[in-house]
Amino acid sequence: MTVSLMAFAAACCLSSSGVTINVSCDRQNAVYGVGEEAVLSVEATSGDGAPTTSGKFSAGVDNFGTEEIVPRQEYDFAVSNPVRIKAKMERPGFMRLSVNMVKVTNFVWSVAVAPEQIRIATPSPPDFDDFWEAAVSRYDAEIQEDIRLEPLPALSTAELDVCKISLSAVGGRRIYGIFSRPKALEQGPFPLRLGGKGAGPSSFGRCGRPGQVTLEMNVHYYDAPAGTTKKDNIERQKKENAEWEKRYPARCGEYQVLGIAASREEYFYYGVILATRRVFKWVMRQRYVDAQDIAYSSTSQGGAFGLYMAALCPEISRLAVCVPALTDLCGFKAGRMSGWPRLIESQLDGQKDSAVANAPYFDAAIFAARVKCPVRFVVGFSDMTCPPSAVYAAYNNLMSSDKAIINGIGMTHLVRSEYYLMLDKWLEKKEGN
Repeated sequence: MTVSLMAFAAACCLSSSGVTINVSCDRQNAVYGVGEEAVLSVEATSGDGAPTTSGKFSAGVDNFGTEEIVPRQEYDFAVSNPVRIKAKMERPGFMRLSVNMVKVTNFVWSVAVAPEQIRIATPSPPDFDDFWEAAVSRYDAEIQEDIRLEPLPALSTAELDVCKISLSAVGGRRIYGIFSRPKALEQGPFPLRLGGKGAGPSSFGRCGRPGQVTLEMNVHYYDAPAGTTKKDNIERQKKENAEWEKRYPARCGEYQVLGIAASREEYFYYGVILATRRVFKWVMRQRYVDAQDIAYSSTSQGGAFGLYMAALCPEISRLAVCVPALTDLCGFKAGRMSGWPRLIESQLDGQKDSAVANAPYFDAAIFAARVKCPVRFVVGFSDMTCPPSAVYAAYNNLMSSDKAIINGIGMTHLVRSEYYLMLDKWLEKKEGN
């Protein structure tokens, strides 16, 4: 297993009063073994870089979950600056330092403990493969392949034709995406680049690159007409959420948690997964596509769909996912934070047992075990949306013989631009690692 460890400067937060809080640890790669002591340093400096001699903050260390490692207490920079907090954990995972200072900062910073040993909290259901094989067969048999292309002249260029693409999903619904291809199709075949959107309303902003065929799919069941605004799509999103919540009440009324307690087939993403697979298969069959150069890349919700699609579409030859969502959905069973969207925790109390039974069929970490192509991951050590333990649970479940992970030390859910550049070079086969 190849692991790429990228060490970066300590996390920091600059206040309006000019006080900067820096957090670091005594190991450059921020990775420790089980039972090894980590020394976490919290330092305050003034605008000229000199250590401050006053100011109090509270801090505590946990396991990105329910296990308290260092109880929260108050510290005083007048007594010590930097403040050093020692912590260790007796099992694989992440130790999360939470720092709170009035009028200055409120953030977390984490180190890894034997991350290569983190395992998914819930194993694959015995009938996982049978379920998805039957779902695909039923969808293909019952729903006609009615892919539609709507030209988008405003987004097209001298080299590319850009279209909105849509197709039927289950329940009489449709899903939508953006598709581009070179105008000079006779010069093909061209590389195919696939992707999916992060969480939130639909959008159609990515238009592809010259010399490539690109397809990026939304997950929603509403159209966003050409010229639509972000505000318009937010309103469409609210309407879709409200319609789904009427049928599937939950503690959280967002699309990503609705329907899972009713059945696997009624979960919001069920129909999206099947329709996305179909449209990917459709574009892969086109004569102008290079079947030997098909790659997928995306982030968060889109990262989860990368794992879904690479498992269901073995034609994908390279996969790059950043801070993938929908991984380790039952992480709470291991006493740690479950992956986004905290699917079980978002259900009403009487619905949680059925949600626990259905959730593994949509856990991207379980799909990861079916992925055979080369894969690159990015994880944010301080990501409170897609926690690092959940991302590592998926990474460690990959069966690919060619995989690597970039450790974003101090990184939250906002992926650093240099990581996207590294992955882009790898996807385009400009670098071997």
